Amino acid sequence: MKPKSIGVAILFALTIISVAVAGQKSEVVLAPDHPDQYVVKKGDTLWDIAETFLRDPWRWKDIWEGNSHINNPHLIYPGDVVYLSEKNGRPVLSMRDRSGDNGTNLSADGPEGSRVKVTPTIRQGKLSTPIPTIPMSIIRPFLSKPRVVDNDTLDDAPYVVSFQDGRLLGGTDSIVYVRGLNGEKNTDFDIVRKGKPYRHHETGKVLGYEALYVGKSQLLKNGDPATFHLLSSERDARIGDRLIHGGMEKGLFGIHPHVPETDLRGSIINVIDGVTQIGRHNVVVIDMGSKDGIEAGHVLSIFQSSDTVRDRIVNEAGEWIKLPEEKAGILMVFRSFDKVSFGLVMDATRALHVTDTVRTPPLY
Repeated sequence: MKPKSIGVAILFALTIISVAVAGQKSEVVLAPDHPDQYVVKKGDTLWDIAETFLRDPWRWKDIWEGNSHINNPHLIYPGDVVYLSEKNGRPVLSMRDRSGDNGTNLSADGPEGSRVKVTPTIRQGKLSTPIPTIPMSIIRPFLSKPRVVDNDTLDDAPYVVSFQDGRLLGGTDSIVYVRGLNGEKNTDFDIVRKGKPYRHHETGKVLGYEALYVGKSQLLKNGDPATFHLLSSERDARIGDRLIHGGMEKGLFGIHPHVPETDLRGSIINVIDGVTQIGRHNVVVIDMGSKDGIEAGHVLSIFQSSDTVRDRIVNEAGEWIKLPEEKAGILMVFRSFDKVSFGLVMDATRALHVTDTVRTPPLY
């Protein structure tokens, strides 16, 4: 996005209140090093801003609802000031345009009682689409393309049978011949290839298969075989590749982070791009999906797999015991399939790994 002025979707304001989490009550808590105010910058995300003030950034919606200072909490803009104050003995987070209500300078209390004067600015340009909850540049490819398929879907999908001029492979602008269309009315299909299986960490059961994206195709002429135009390709198309409908083409503007209402537990089973150590803003696959109650926006704690040690104090032979898991990060699910989901690591206090546990965040 390259607008002169970017709208920042924001759905939070602050007050210490009790809210329901997984059927229990817990308090929204300020971050230990929170500032008294924050000037919104181009490129900020909701998570970034909330993290500045809250220990648990995903809680902003819980506390936004009780704040009357924000007339339109859905939009703020670069240059707006979010500041911490007190109302009826409770801390609240309020928002005000840098230029004030009538074009005057805005002053806010700063650290240790000082006054901070903020210079007014003028917004220019047409308002744009608000920025999303988490960085769209990272997760957009996972929304616009199919990523997980099951065996039955692949077996039933139309398939590439040949290429024009007897070629063995097809690239961008190739003419592709396809069988098994069976009267499909849609004209646009993604071409995919079956990749590695995604397996449940504990049972080893196959939950689905990685869909290797080949390219985008468009129907030119129906028939058996049907004729397709390969509009674009990321890898060469091969005989036997399958045609399925495309991805979501959906952003995160309507998805709000929240914890699951039930106690869910699973594992990281894959990390995209094949890195061995997982950190902030890596995309991971977990072995839970919509059939397990997982949905886009769910926030899950990541716990480091624990070690097993020998306790030699209890007896001479020693007794093997498993150490407790240690919290090591947070992820947010942004796309779920039947049995697996994709999540973005929002915070990591140590290097994470495949097989680490993910679960509903605990109450403090």
